[in-house]
Amino acid sequence: MRSMRSMLFNDMVVQVLLHGVEVRGGIISLSAWNEIEKIQNLFLHRQLGVKFSTSYLVILLGTRAPPIEVLAMCIAYKYITNVKNLPNHKLAKQAQNIGCNVQKTKSKILSSSKVLDIVKWFKRWGAKDLLECYEVCDH
Repeated sequence: MRSMRSMLFNDMVVQVLLHGVEVRGGIISLSAWNEIEKIQNLFLHRQLGVKFSTSYLVILLGTRAPPIEVLAMCIAYKYITNVKNLPNHKLAKQAQNIGCNVQKTKSKILSSSKVLDIVKWFKRWGAKDLLECYEVCDH
């Protein structure tokens, strides 16, 4: 059974940290994700009462807690797939279609930077294949 502190951390702190991640997750830098994960690391060390020299990854494995960035990617992926299944007249679907449209010019491909950021973010984790509708943006 999860402890009250763990439930509060997951239900309040993580939710605040990940608010809006489906829209801005791709533009958050790697160093910013590291700072965000320091919060989870600090909480887990204090919650478990282990030495601060204990590796963050070992604690994650021991508690079966995913890194916060992985939770963020799950939220972003769920959002993308939900929008993909919406009817075309919905605003979120129209915005996604505009972002996925790629315009070819003489020598360059122009596309939404938000889309490219999300593709790069997923690619960094080796999960780019999940983004079917964004395949055209990888160049």
